[in-house]
Amino acid sequence: MTLAELRTTLKGWLGNILPAKTIDDHILTDAEYQKWNEGRVTVIHTEEDPPDMPVDEALHVILITEMNHYHIKATRHGLGCVVSSRRLYPGETWHRGNDLSDGGLHEVTWLEIRDDILRYELQTMTGAAITYFRGQPIPEVEGTNAE
Repeated sequence: MTLAELRTTLKGWLGNILPAKTIDDHILTDAEYQKWNEGRVTVIHTEEDPPDMPVDEALHVILITEMNHYHIKATRHGLGCVVSSRRLYPGETWHRGNDLSDGGLHEVTWLEIRDDILRYELQTMTGAAITYFRGQPIPEVEGTNAE
């Protein structure tokens, strides 16, 4: 599979979650990614990648949310994804992160990555949000005016 074919495949998958006119902005070549990432190399290997895979044979998908930065590396052999937090807690000098799904270059792998991102972004409902969600009135908080 050529990089052009790989880009077309990624654009098809990303078309389900991104506006069509912005998809190309999220897909970077190795050189573009290294420039965007200020020369730092983020190594993402999938089990399917050969150990001697040449540079410039991958595309990088960058997805950024308010709290997180997702980096999906796509090669003709597979997909892999890592997430890192965009915010540091007091005293931290590193960005927290996790490996997400990886696997062969198949739509199933893409769907696993997409679902991992969705799970990572969803927040657990607590307190008043659960009460509201269940259709019960939220109790008044003393000292506030509900009107």
